[in-house]
Amino acid sequence: MSTVFASVRINRTPAEVFAYLSDLSRMADWWQGVAEVRASGPVRKGSGGMFTKTAGTPPQTVDFQVTDLEPGRRMVLDFHESRTVSQADFTLFEGAGSTRVLLGWTVEGGGWRSLIAPLKARVAQAQLVSNLRLFKALAEDADYIEDARRLAA
Repeated sequence: MSTVFASVRINRTPAEVFAYLSDLSRMADWWQGVAEVRASGPVRKGSGGMFTKTAGTPPQTVDFQVTDLEPGRRMVLDFHESRTVSQADFTLFEGAGSTRVLLGWTVEGGGWRSLIAPLKARVAQAQLVSNLRLFKALAEDADYIEDARRLAA
C-alpha cells in the first residue's frame, strides 16, 4: 500500500468548496483521465456509482463508493478497479478567508499488484497536483460556485 498527498488553498469558504467537491457529476471537469461520473444517487456515506476513465485503451469503467462523509469537512471515495483498490481522501481545513484542501491518494493491490502500487502512487502524485490546481481554478469561479449552490439547495 502506498499513499501520496497534494494540497491546494482555495479562496472560498469550506461550505462552498464542499458543495463543489461533492457534486460528483462535475468531477470529470477537473479530474484528469475521467470522462464521466455517474452517481447512484445523492452523495452520502455508502452511496456509490461509476467513473468512466479515458486513460488507457479501451476506456474503462471503475466502480466507486463514498466510504466516509462529513459535510463541509471530509469526503472519502474508494475505487475498485480489477484487483486494485484506490482511495481518495479529501479533507477541508478552514483558513482566514480560504479553505485548504488536502487530498490523500492510497493505492493498494493484491498479489503481484502490490509490487506496482508504489509506482502507481508516485505517478498519481503529479496528476493530483494538476487535478487540484484545476479544481482551485474552477472552484474560485463565481458562476461555477453559484451553480453548485443551486444544485445543493
